[in-house]
Amino acid sequence: MNSELDADLAPANAVSVALRSDRPKQSGIRLISGSKATFESWERAFREAKHEILCEMYWFEDDALGAPFIELLCARAKEGVQVRLIYDSFGSANAGRHAFRPIVEAGGEVREFHSIYPWRRGFSFRGIAQRDHRKLVVVDGMVGFVGGVNLTNIAAPREWGGEDWLDYAAMVTGRAAHDLKVLFYMTWEHLNPKRARPLPGMEKKKEVAMDVMSGVTVRASHAIRRTYLDRIRKARSHILIANAYFIPDPSVRRALRKAARRGVDVRILVPEHSDVPHAAFASKGTYQGLMDAGVHVHHWVRNFLHSKVAVIDRWGTVGSYNLDYQSWRFNLEVNVMSNDDPFVDELERRMRSDLALSKEID
Repeated sequence: MNSELDADLAPANAVSVALRSDRPKQSGIRLISGSKATFESWERAFREAKHEILCEMYWFEDDALGAPFIELLCARAKEGVQVRLIYDSFGSANAGRHAFRPIVEAGGEVREFHSIYPWRRGFSFRGIAQRDHRKLVVVDGMVGFVGGVNLTNIAAPREWGGEDWLDYAAMVTGRAAHDLKVLFYMTWEHLNPKRARPLPGMEKKKEVAMDVMSGVTVRASHAIRRTYLDRIRKARSHILIANAYFIPDPSVRRALRKAARRGVDVRILVPEHSDVPHAAFASKGTYQGLMDAGVHVHHWVRNFLHSKVAVIDRWGTVGSYNLDYQSWRFNLEVNVMSNDDPFVDELERRMRSDLALSKEID
């Protein structure tokens, strides 16, 4: 892999379209619990958009849930709103180009991330392993959404015909939303067929109260994993992690064990049954070593857990990043991280409620 998409701020010549206004100085954040609330928030934001809708989605289906969203994006494009969509070729394979063609016909723009079809322009065997795993929405550069929720009916609540996956998202405003917009355009420009060279590497941003930490590739700075490790190593009270595909690398496992041995309450929530059986098998292989050190491992038994969230002392994160090798080494991911007290308090309350409904592994 040789992509250099892991960045927090793009150069002006790469994403000039994204930098028409000054970067706001303040950010706001609010936790969104569950797919229903997430879908409703997206729909409301799309309907209220004045100028621009940006959507970067790993899994976008044209099913009972996705089809109405496609129709809404078409309607907004016809009304003059700039609609731009990036979908992952593998994650959205069931939909494919035909599903999103109406958006283009309505005046919007659509780009496919790293096609899995050898006969299509832009295909490369080198690019197959790297997937755009983000679930990112930005409206008018002022409101952004990040989380684990895919745009597919299987994740929807049961009353909508779905399986009611346990998942979280976050709505951000101000500076963080602007950063998400820039991040979107980094990928958008990378997928420009007229582009003659890859995007240059970006400077690392200093951590602030809230930061947008972008995706991880082989040549990236591994910002999300590095921040996880730093927080785990400095933890003094508690570490709560809920992760759908929990297969941490040796450094993360070692940091979790050391935290538990120094008296930190470390609790890991993972699904009892996974939609990726081999991932569940690999995850269970990490349990014994962690539990021997005092880490508490919990199984979510009610429905499918798809969350990618954590609270470590007075810090919380929500996003698309799984604690596995694929997210660390290949995927484009995005998490929002914050020490905002109301956000952290609400996320911790939700996570402890989930843990109370789970089954601790003996």
